[in-house]
Amino acid sequence: PMYSGGVLIDSEEQTNDYAEYAIILQGPLIMEHDFTLETVKLYKKLFRNIFLVVSTWEGEDGDTLRRIHAEGVDVVLNQKPAVAGPRNINLQIVSAKGGIQRAINAGATYVLKTRTDVRMYSPNTLIFLLWLLKQFPLHTKNFAQKGRLISTHGSISKWYFFPDMMVFGYAEDVRKYFDASFVASDTGTLSLNGTEVPFVPEQYFFTEFLKKIGSALACTDEDSRKAQARHALIIDPESLDWYWYKYDRHHEYWHITYRRRKRILGFSEWLILYSAYNTTR
Repeated sequence: PMYSGGVLIDSEEQTNDYAEYAIILQGPLIMEHDFTLETVKLYKKLFRNIFLVVSTWEGEDGDTLRRIHAEGVDVVLNQKPAVAGPRNINLQIVSAKGGIQRAINAGATYVLKTRTDVRMYSPNTLIFLLWLLKQFPLHTKNFAQKGRLISTHGSISKWYFFPDMMVFGYAEDVRKYFDASFVASDTGTLSLNGTEVPFVPEQYFFTEFLKKIGSALACTDEDSRKAQARHALIIDPESLDWYWYKYDRHHEYWHITYRRRKRILGFSEWLILYSAYNTTR
């Protein structure tokens, strides 16, 4: 359904209390079909007592911002950095951190960072993510990390790749993931222990996170897979009834192709890595 009014839920699906959770929608407002506004309306319907934050930019449409705020949603207006960085990474750093900090200040224990152009329709989204966090705890206390980071749309072929579109976990872990330094716009590569690879934000965020928690980077295929197995958890977007406005309006399962085999990391692939590499060593 395009609008929240088209999503019907049973009263039994509203029994959970989500006062400990916060959902952050970061990025520019999606005005077409009131997509961002209708998304927060949907989340208010699905998740009782959820703390919602739209972390966007100064100068966004005032009427839409007022309508979002009228839904009981916190709005954070950030000033855009002077340098956007490659693939607008600095903009994501600012808007993600601004929203996450607002949630932490409000006392959120768990944070789900998403984007203004993403929507999750499943009423079980937050309970499902929480149980994954509980059922797959960290197997070692040697790192400055409370629990796993959970996301979708992973990659096996890129070293230390962890998606940044949707990140769920303990609030302090999610904040630590996005608490990265700005990147110069002309940065074309990322140095991984002396090896230069094309700059990819998802690798930059995750490698910086691993450094912060005290995990050394050997920069090998095996070490990359160990890091994904030990510190992260990858799920299939279908588990959340995921919809991405940028692509899914044309092709819902756009990430699946049979003409060119992509090495996508979904839950089944992650579970294999977890079983092989997730040791206490």
